[in-house]
Amino acid sequence: MIWYLLIIIIVATSILTIFGFVGRICWILDIFSHFRVQYAIMQAAGGLILIVGDQILAAGLAFTFMLINIAVIIPLYLPSSHSDTNKKVYRLLLANVLQSNNSYGLIDALIKKYSPDFIVLVEPNQNWLDQLEDALIDYPYRCSRTREDSYGIALFSRVQLDHCDIRSFGDAGVPSVIAKATLSGGSITFIGTHPPPPKGAVNSRFRNRQLVEMAMFIRSLPGAAILCGDLNMSPWSVYFRSFLRESGLLDSGKGFGVQPTWPVECPIMRVPIDHCFVSEGIRVLHRKIGPKVGSDHYPVLVDFAICES
Repeated sequence: MIWYLLIIIIVATSILTIFGFVGRICWILDIFSHFRVQYAIMQAAGGLILIVGDQILAAGLAFTFMLINIAVIIPLYLPSSHSDTNKKVYRLLLANVLQSNNSYGLIDALIKKYSPDFIVLVEPNQNWLDQLEDALIDYPYRCSRTREDSYGIALFSRVQLDHCDIRSFGDAGVPSVIAKATLSGGSITFIGTHPPPPKGAVNSRFRNRQLVEMAMFIRSLPGAAILCGDLNMSPWSVYFRSFLRESGLLDSGKGFGVQPTWPVECPIMRVPIDHCFVSEGIRVLHRKIGPKVGSDHYPVLVDFAICES
């Protein structure tokens, strides 16, 4: 009986692996693309057990699909341009605070500990900004749209902003923050956003349309750009790859491995859905996940420099 159960698990994870590649057919198929790491681990463990049980064909299936998932995951571990630079290095903090979270002190401590130059907060309401006023005293340049749902967005900067605006992309009507600044190395546009989660066909269309319009907007921008936010998709989604291709941006996570950010309280299901994308003129020197801050998301810290004039 144990062998039949294990073979069923291997077949199921193999089918889900295939589903993840054809996410454009149906919104729910794209959901299965997010769990590549979990599939690979289950298939590796199952394959080894099946070999012990002399279930060679089933083990071969397990290892075949394990390799398929590893082939999709491995680009995140390939070296990228993370070497030192003589340009000034800036730090960006991205944090989905979770509006219902009341651990204000943890976010306060996070900001004071890492002292980022730029902060993008996802899901803040006005109460959140009021509670963080002490931590944000050194960030005089700011732009925000607070809301009492999950779509508030805010950007804070130590560096003077040349321009800042709130804009909606797509049909969901959720706000994104757009700010321009002049840094050492050149001008840059920051974009903070939070598309709807793909909970059903309608929300999935909202997310995907928002990303399409943002990609078109980014293509039209002069100079360097960084987009970051809780994008509600993993690096293995067909829509993730499409966004990078259409926007011309690069994944800041490349070379730093899989850095899962959500859900904090369920490690075995954790996937990377909080992202920072950068244009080719930006060198990412370091990227890591921050500590728990009471939210269901881990924060993300990115050190970068503009290497184009």
